[in-house]
Amino acid sequence: MVGAAYPQSLIGEAIPFNARPFAIVDVFDALASTRPNKKALSCDDSLDILIKSSHQFDPGILTAFVAIAPALHLALSQADSQTLDDRLSRIIEQYFQTETD
Repeated sequence: MVGAAYPQSLIGEAIPFNARPFAIVDVFDALASTRPNKKALSCDDSLDILIKSSHQFDPGILTAFVAIAPALHLALSQADSQTLDDRLSRIIEQYFQTETD
C-alpha cells in the first residue's frame, strides 16, 4: 500500500490491520451503491476498479475480498431489511456480550 492513511500519514504495515479491510469495503460500498449523485456500479465493475487501484490496499486482504465479494454481494443485495437485521444481530452476538450476559 503506497497511499497514506489520513490523518497520521501512515503507510503499508503501519496502518492498523483492523483498518485495512475497511478501506476496501468502504470504496466497494461507494462504488456498488446508489448515491444521490450516481447510480450503483455492478459488483464486477466495482471489483475491477478496486483491482486497478490495488496499490492503495493491502494486497492479501484485497485478494480475499475479491474472492468472496461476488457471492456476498449477490446474497446481501437481494435480502430484505429483516433478513439483514437478523444476520447482523447473529454476527454481533458472536463477538459482543450484551449487558444481560
